[in-house]
Amino acid sequence: MPIAGRSREEAELQYAASDSLSVTAVVRPPSPGGTAQPPEDREEHLLAVELNGETVSEGTLVLRGQDGSLYVPEEAIESWRMELPAANTLAHDGRDYRALANPGIIEARIDDTRQTLVLRVEPSLLAGTVVEAGTRLAQPKAERASFAGFLNYDFNIMHSRQGDFQGGALELGISNRYGLATSAFLARHSSGQGGSETQFTRLYTTWIMDDPANMASLQLGDNIVRPWQRGYQARFAGIQYATNFGLQPRFYRYPQPAVTGSLTEASSLDIFLNGALVDQQNLPAGPFQIRDLPAANGSGEIRVVARDLLGREQVITQPFYVGSSMLREGLVDFSYEAGFLRRYYGTDSMSYGAPFGSATYRRGLNSWLTGELHGQVVRDQVAVATGGSFLIGTYGVVDAAAGISAGRGWGGLGGLGFLHQGETLSYGASSYFASQAFTQLGIEQGQFAPKQLSDAFCGFTLTSGSSVSLRYGSANYFDRPHVDTYVANYTQNLWGGLTLSLAAVYTRSDFEGAQVAAIFTLPLGERTYATANARATRTQGGPTQLEFDAQYTHTPGWGPGWGYRLDAGTNDRQAAQLTAQTAFGLFSAEVAHLQGDFAERAFGSGGIGLIEGHPFLSRQIQDGFAIAKVGDYKDVRVYADNQLIGRTDEEGYVVLPRLRAYDVNNVQVEGEDLPMDAQVGTLALPVTPYFRSGVVVDFPIRRSRGATLTILLEDGQPIPAGATVTVEGVADVFPVGMDGEVYLTGLSPRNEMKVEWNGKRCTIVADYPESAEILPDLGKFVCAGVHR
Repeated sequence: MPIAGRSREEAELQYAASDSLSVTAVVRPPSPGGTAQPPEDREEHLLAVELNGETVSEGTLVLRGQDGSLYVPEEAIESWRMELPAANTLAHDGRDYRALANPGIIEARIDDTRQTLVLRVEPSLLAGTVVEAGTRLAQPKAERASFAGFLNYDFNIMHSRQGDFQGGALELGISNRYGLATSAFLARHSSGQGGSETQFTRLYTTWIMDDPANMASLQLGDNIVRPWQRGYQARFAGIQYATNFGLQPRFYRYPQPAVTGSLTEASSLDIFLNGALVDQQNLPAGPFQIRDLPAANGSGEIRVVARDLLGREQVITQPFYVGSSMLREGLVDFSYEAGFLRRYYGTDSMSYGAPFGSATYRRGLNSWLTGELHGQVVRDQVAVATGGSFLIGTYGVVDAAAGISAGRGWGGLGGLGFLHQGETLSYGASSYFASQAFTQLGIEQGQFAPKQLSDAFCGFTLTSGSSVSLRYGSANYFDRPHVDTYVANYTQNLWGGLTLSLAAVYTRSDFEGAQVAAIFTLPLGERTYATANARATRTQGGPTQLEFDAQYTHTPGWGPGWGYRLDAGTNDRQAAQLTAQTAFGLFSAEVAHLQGDFAERAFGSGGIGLIEGHPFLSRQIQDGFAIAKVGDYKDVRVYADNQLIGRTDEEGYVVLPRLRAYDVNNVQVEGEDLPMDAQVGTLALPVTPYFRSGVVVDFPIRRSRGATLTILLEDGQPIPAGATVTVEGVADVFPVGMDGEVYLTGLSPRNEMKVEWNGKRCTIVADYPESAEILPDLGKFVCAGVHR
């Protein structure tokens, strides 16, 4: 039966135009004698479609059979994200229609009053929705000045009856667009009854080139070998190319949890991780998965609260476990090194030994398995190893390692470990074994790898502010006695912020020793606290020794300030220390008394920096740094991440010595400290420096240097209103008002101005006075050589 008031062609065109995913409208020629008729046993209806309470189409051609069966176009089913079996399909006018027939799973009816096809389907028949968590922030682009440098220094001067000691350390760093070079040196001088000794040592020299986009670093010079899972660190000089995830601090290298569920209707979702809201989504009906939720290491719970359009709630909970030793699927972590091993670090400047090569490659094979391969060559010794981390559901991570070496003969290493970390309960154990012939980097000639290393621990929270931890360690060596260690710790928050910590340690080897300690800590202010410590120590064959001491400490805090510490204990021991923290260093003086003998010590640290030719003094530079320029205004407060860093100097500069490299540091200017004539572009700027490299933060804040003046013609009459004035070096054009008056901004101490009107022009020169007046009047000026 034809649709009332419309031809078949009109219905087809309306359907094609109204369905959001339809692309082509097919118009068929009418059959002879008028409109093409559908089969007699089916009726055509142009209807809106409502799926699980959500309108998905304003107009779809629906077929209804005499038995009440309903058919809809296949392309419409796909656009509604429905997944129906293709068994019950019919062809109608060149288009495939599929039956809405599956009792108990699909409910379909036509609401004639609203001309709507109403569908209720099980969520399992709807295509799933996969979304990434919306909490990810884009990695900022790092920046640095074309040239910057720093010189860090430490000094330590001590005097006692036994002798004198003077020591110092210097670290020099230079950065440009090609990378960062650092070198450090150590000097020591000691004198006493046995004579004197002076020593000067170079510690390291390194060139670093970071590639934040690819999270990789190339280093030349002195460095440390990155060990594999069961390897050791070793110093060397040479080349290293390695992954550096720290170049993108917002990147999660380990697999993040995902939550799955099913919605009967379109809903808004609130996603909570361990009770904290981390994401919000609006999703259609059907199965869903939200991936890469930002979770910390260990176990936890995801809770999703879904609300449909009528406010009905559905709650989904799901446990998870995140292992920080894992890698995301497809992610690679590598380190390749070659060079010469360093010997006698800290005492010899240029002692290098055997050549070596080392390679470590780790890859996230999937969300629950990370594999590792390692190989190394040192002289005539070769070692290869493999390892892996396995996520066991929500229980924890198993680490496994195995390796072989050749050189001293064939040697082997192997072992397993397990770790579970939770909010209230953490536990783990590991045990690794090595043969006597096994060798690798970090094991010197004549030494042996430990025969067996085992460890087990358990920690749990009893109540809020109360926790207990137990640990056992066992070490068995080929060339040393076996050592067992037992450790127990207990912490309890008492009243008024008072904290009690109890610790017990028992060691058993070819000797026995034990110590029990109790520590009370009481905060007395934001930067002041007191501690009291009682210890009982006993070694094999000796009596128990009791010791008591107490400290009262006041720290300088973040900015410039004073700090002090008073210390007193048994055995006739007292000490006092005074600390001054300035914008350019940290300096301390200490006096100690022990059993009738006095010792005095002075020590300190600081830095000297240079960015784009601007030198400055600062505290030690260990990360990114910058100088901020706030116009030429002095004594203006500047903050970094809401922490007061300092005030600008006479030229409007302030040093920012502690910025997080490769991350956004929000630097703000205190607007209340700026005068009325300041032109402010912005009071806050994001800063992302390279590691230990300098940045210039130039705030668009300038003194307006505004003034008024009057321009006259040679006959003494004011220049006509509407004339324009331009100032050399200033982009703005200033109109002349009534009586020849004009208001100007951006002036310099001397200003050349061009005046124009009606094709006439002249030049005047005006000086800007140095005065505290915000808007001075510069007086009257004659436009020479120009007549009305």
